Amino acid sequence: MSTLVSLVLHSESCAATVEKMLHVVVLDMRNKVDRIVSTGYVDMPSAFPANATPLNMDDPRMRDIVTIGLTQQGVDPGDDATLVGRVYQDGGYLHVAAWVDTTPDD
Repeated sequence: MSTLVSLVLHSESCAATVEKMLHVVVLDMRNKVDRIVSTGYVDMPSAFPANATPLNMDDPRMRDIVTIGLTQQGVDPGDDATLVGRVYQDGGYLHVAAWVDTTPDD
């Protein structure tokens, strides 16, 4: 059984206003090749596994995975949208969750 961490405590976004997220499951085929196993535009979970780390959209690999997932789902967050999320390993697969940051700018 995996340990879960509250989304509210570990997300840069306001969980109360976020309802949907992109979920991409990736298999690392080695030699810098990824295979996207599934993509979905799903309800936001109340928690992520304890080993989840923040999504780094500055990482070209993560940016490509999220962009392909959004394209496959027909979701366009807009050019000015800031995407945040969580990334974690489970059962040999990389799970990438992304959603639009709704935190007000200060």
